[in-house]
Amino acid sequence: MTLSFDGIRKDANRFLESMRTDQSFLFRFSADNKPNLIGSALAVMLTALLGLNESLTEQEKNDWADYLNSFQRKDGFFEDEDISDENRVSGYTKERALFHRTRHVLFALATLGYKPKNDFLFLEDKMKPGAMKKWMDELDLSDFWDASNKIMDLALFLSYEALANESSDAKRALDVLIDICDENTDAKTGYQDAGKSERRNAMAGAMHIYPVYFMWRREPKYPERVLETTLSLQQSDGFFAYETKTCGEDCLDYDAVNIIVNFSFIHNGYDKKIKKSLTRLLDAIESCKNSDGGFCCHRRDENYRFGTFTTEVPVGGSSLWSTYSRILTIAMAGKVLSEHPASGDWNLGNNIMELWDGGSGKMRSYHNFSGLKDTKCLF
Repeated sequence: MTLSFDGIRKDANRFLESMRTDQSFLFRFSADNKPNLIGSALAVMLTALLGLNESLTEQEKNDWADYLNSFQRKDGFFEDEDISDENRVSGYTKERALFHRTRHVLFALATLGYKPKNDFLFLEDKMKPGAMKKWMDELDLSDFWDASNKIMDLALFLSYEALANESSDAKRALDVLIDICDENTDAKTGYQDAGKSERRNAMAGAMHIYPVYFMWRREPKYPERVLETTLSLQQSDGFFAYETKTCGEDCLDYDAVNIIVNFSFIHNGYDKKIKKSLTRLLDAIESCKNSDGGFCCHRRDENYRFGTFTTEVPVGGSSLWSTYSRILTIAMAGKVLSEHPASGDWNLGNNIMELWDGGSGKMRSYHNFSGLKDTKCLF
């Protein structure tokens, strides 16, 4: 094992800077892309995870936030040419693309200490009586990875509306959403796909929703089954992807570790299995690191896309998302394997998907969002 906290942090900063353009807050998603909104949002998130945001001046934060806010529509969604109809890959719908980009920009703005300039008017229809149940009932749970991405984003937008604007309608809609997730929870796995999705797909989907449970102090059902099922999905090469010996899959590996680490805080009895699993993953994840300092999504014989042709990355290439998610995976595993050389003092907790730690320390504010009205928030 050669991965170390200092080495990863130094190399990742080098990769991050190589993605910056001459215009300070414009970043490319990868070396092969033009600068776009998702690149700049992810750059904020990676900057914070590396602990480099503290070196930003207030003017720099303000300017970066202004740049991100310049992409917001009057209805509240954030959009740029990257997610136009001609650029989206098959299956990446306009709804999911708008949800996806808006959530990442919300995370970035909150990390900088700012709010979106416009209200989330797109939520109004979802907060009408009966609308949330209708929307949830129309989701395809047989592809829970896709469905839960939209559930997660909508839940986070409603949470923001409930907390930032004290909307009781948003909170009621959110309660309906979580109640339906409870109703759909499969007793065999603990995942909320009603048993309709392939198991690895269901795991990736379930991860998206658990942080919302934690934020609102809702106890996930069948925590023991969640841990057992997720641990069982680890492959012989240490990763959690469908294929072996191709460097895993950044999202699937992150999803699994997020579940394993979070549930280790709320269920005892799996310490040895968890430590063994996370050690195997950290030993394997070095193979995902590239000479440019960044990380790849996978090393399968196919290009990688972040939902659009304009974020296409060649086989095994580095991107801001893969680098952020891979380092976040390492940092989360380090919460359990604190003695590991790669654990280090990562700046976790800049958004709700960056690990819940049992209600202690930095994340304790998730249940009340103290200071949110003052524009500072963890979201």
